[in-house]
Amino acid sequence: MKRAAFQAGIGLFTALVILLAWFVPVDETRLRQVHASIPLSFEANRGQTDPSVRFLSRGRGVTLFLTPTEAVLTLRSAVRPSRAASFASIESSRRRVVGLGPSVPIDAKDTTTQRTRSTVLRTRFVRANPSPLVVGLDELPGKSHYFIGNNPAKWRTHVPHYARVAYRDLYPGIDLIYHEARGRLEYDFVLAPHANASAITLAFDGVDQLYLDGQGDAVLETGIGEVRLKKPLVYQEKDGSKTEVDGRYLVKGRNQLAFHVGEYDAGRPLVIDPTLSYSTYLGGNADDSGNSLVVDTAGNAYVTGSTTSTDFPTTAGVFDTSFASLSDAFVTKLNSTGSALVYSTYLGGSGSDVGKSIAIDTSGNAYVTGSTGSTDFPTTAGAFDTTSNGAVDAFVTKLNPTGTAPVVYSTYLGGSG
Repeated sequence: MKRAAFQAGIGLFTALVILLAWFVPVDETRLRQVHASIPLSFEANRGQTDPSVRFLSRGRGVTLFLTPTEAVLTLRSAVRPSRAASFASIESSRRRVVGLGPSVPIDAKDTTTQRTRSTVLRTRFVRANPSPLVVGLDELPGKSHYFIGNNPAKWRTHVPHYARVAYRDLYPGIDLIYHEARGRLEYDFVLAPHANASAITLAFDGVDQLYLDGQGDAVLETGIGEVRLKKPLVYQEKDGSKTEVDGRYLVKGRNQLAFHVGEYDAGRPLVIDPTLSYSTYLGGNADDSGNSLVVDTAGNAYVTGSTTSTDFPTTAGVFDTSFASLSDAFVTKLNSTGSALVYSTYLGGSGSDVGKSIAIDTSGNAYVTGSTGSTDFPTTAGAFDTTSNGAVDAFVTKLNPTGTAPVVYSTYLGGSG
């Protein structure tokens, strides 16, 4: 595709968007909600991407390419360049990922205020069938159309989408199914009776380090952060009920995973379900840092850290929805799927405040500690210490289960240093 044709297509698209924006008032919050509610789907490749790709799936900050021999996950995160960034340095930061067919371009979205850093995580199926049948399952009603350039012969229309993609007989008697579950990308290995689970081996390229943590999760360190595969859920189904089977990861060689499966009924199908734990951005228009996280029994996540963002996401009715000064601590509770905020609040005064650790009790109260340079850090009547003591004090704050005002208690803790 020629650059001029691409620019012409983008220009036409931009003009249409501007025209629509002129006549239709846009509720950005509602637009984000609608976007978040669109289910994950798998788009068949009809010539709109590299020919080695059978299906692709696009999400916010991530694109998945499924080929017969590997799954390629591109991950993107926004970073801010220094003030000295120039047009030349921006242009030089554009990237192409080589190896998926001739090459698969990764957009490095660069401006003078923000650019996108990308990394590629490739999952190869070791000693697998090199030519499995890769098919879409459960076709969805939506279609995609590509009108790019001025040559109609290169346009692609009515491209189908599917809810699931299956690799048939990837290993003897073993299918691999990609699908959506609770708004997240998941994949299952489905073993026919008497199939051998030890045949499955996954190799990860683009990983700096792979290890198992104390919970049995596989942690993959990448160039822009951590990808976590939860300890596999292994089960069999009979009469509509699931029977869990003991299972865990095995690290093999460099950056390779296999599965250990305990005793089970080999005469019935078996499902191995590794879950990709969710990942979400949390922040605003400046610098945001998460320093501590804890999870309750329902899977809700509580996070504390510091922010210099004046538009850090907060929720209605919480303790503090306004940025104070310099940097504030924050306390955020996300639901179990990471798809919505249960509550989110600033916590701080006119100085620099940092949330450093958080704990919860069985009732859902959150206990936050950190450091504060604010002489007006919010404290409560009757608390242990309501007066700033030195340049920097510790603080201890207890929030109720909804994060709303008033806080249960809040106190300084420190001396003259």
